[in-house]
Amino acid sequence: MFSALFGGSSHVNWVLSILNELAERGHNTTYVTKASDDHMRFGKPYPLINTVSIGPQTLNARETMLKLPDLAMVPMLKIMMGNMASSYEKEYNAYVELFKKHNVDVAVCDHFCMACVDAAYTMKLPFVMSMAVTIGDDAGAPYTNNDIVSRVDPTTLDESLSTRFYNKFISPLSLAWTTYPEFKALTKAKERAGAEPDNGPPDARWVDSVKLINNAFGLESPRPLGPLVEFVGPIIPRSYQPLTEDLKQYLDAHSRVAYIAFGQHASAKADSLTKILTALLENIEQGNLDGFLWATVSSTENFPETVTTSSKKTYVVADMFNNAEPHARMVKWAPQYAVLHHPSTVMFVSHGGAGSTHESLFAGKRLVIFPFFGDQPGNAWNIERNQLGGRFNKNTPQHEMTQVIRKVALDEDGQIQSNVQRYKALVQIRSRNGILRGADAVEEVAFLQQNGKVPHRYEVAREMSYIKAHNIDLYAVLFLILAIPLVALYRIITIIVSKAIQNIHQQKKLKSL
Repeated sequence: MFSALFGGSSHVNWVLSILNELAERGHNTTYVTKASDDHMRFGKPYPLINTVSIGPQTLNARETMLKLPDLAMVPMLKIMMGNMASSYEKEYNAYVELFKKHNVDVAVCDHFCMACVDAAYTMKLPFVMSMAVTIGDDAGAPYTNNDIVSRVDPTTLDESLSTRFYNKFISPLSLAWTTYPEFKALTKAKERAGAEPDNGPPDARWVDSVKLINNAFGLESPRPLGPLVEFVGPIIPRSYQPLTEDLKQYLDAHSRVAYIAFGQHASAKADSLTKILTALLENIEQGNLDGFLWATVSSTENFPETVTTSSKKTYVVADMFNNAEPHARMVKWAPQYAVLHHPSTVMFVSHGGAGSTHESLFAGKRLVIFPFFGDQPGNAWNIERNQLGGRFNKNTPQHEMTQVIRKVALDEDGQIQSNVQRYKALVQIRSRNGILRGADAVEEVAFLQQNGKVPHRYEVAREMSYIKAHNIDLYAVLFLILAIPLVALYRIITIIVSKAIQNIHQQKKLKSL
């Protein structure tokens, strides 16, 4: 059984692909979500998977997400924890009932799905964590920023001492202080629901569980991984919707199109949309692009009525929605996979979600990232650092946005596209057997678990003291072996020198007599 209640397709589709493989192997598989949320639709392409609702959505996810782009990460987590606390009891009880009713052998819980984790943990049911980015101590290193608060830069490579100090010590304290009321409310909700007490951080319950991560080194910064961490991605959906006839005609009529989409939940504000629109139109005027296609999803009402470029030409945005503007097309929704694979699409202006990033590279398209929250700023950093495209944000000046799109669209020395082709190979190679790797890991947990644990994957260091596990005792012995002779030699030399000095003094006294 897999459950995800929040986060969109990048949290769901790749896990459903794994569940579908498990169903084809003969397992009974169930996808659990909420009825009034758009997550229900993700289960429709998979008839072998039983899609179950645990009731109506108890919070307005869209309204919550609309607040997030203007918030720093800590206030954002405060809102999310408050939402979790308000819905926790109903969700927890629903999971307990479903686990019993379906006689579940393994639960796969999205990393935002705290009630799923707690229910499985309390019932001593083995559970697997699913996530698109590496979160948790066994997936980190001293030189990586491995928590959601500090992931703006995935590594400490370019960070100053002060930034590293803040992220390591001040930021966790700020998070704990700011979210304390929500943490207390969540703790009380757990007590009322009957969940086993837990006073640690949310990922403390994951320490004994396998983590499936829909990513790969190259897209994630390389580092040593613990034995419970499985990089199974990027997993790309095997089925996708084709282009509508209208969109196909539009793309066929152009040769250098930028595709723009910011996911299901992210919603840019009016000033940001105006700047991005202006940058796209100016690049069309300059001949760097010959059109764009924008899947607006949740941002429709935020667009300006008109946009005026630096050439003083004014465009009516309504014309773009009504197909009256020949080189600028706005649609509510577009089949992203099909758009990215069309030969006329040369670049993707994206929010930087994991799923969109993977699909773009799978199709060999250059990227410009406009990040909002979560893992997106870190993904934007990776795209720029690996020279797969560019990035800008809501604070980027208009002329710089235009230059970023120009640079990526023209790719004058071909370096960006060359790197994209390399990463295209990486994503396609890794996606070939990603579903199988994920299904194998879930089956392994199902057949080898003992009382909800997978001890065959636990490091032997768990059975040792910290001193022995890190060979501190060996270094201590080596230090003594080296130090004792040196100390002895020092003492001998000191004695010899002392006696020599005494002899000299005695000889001087004898001569003076």
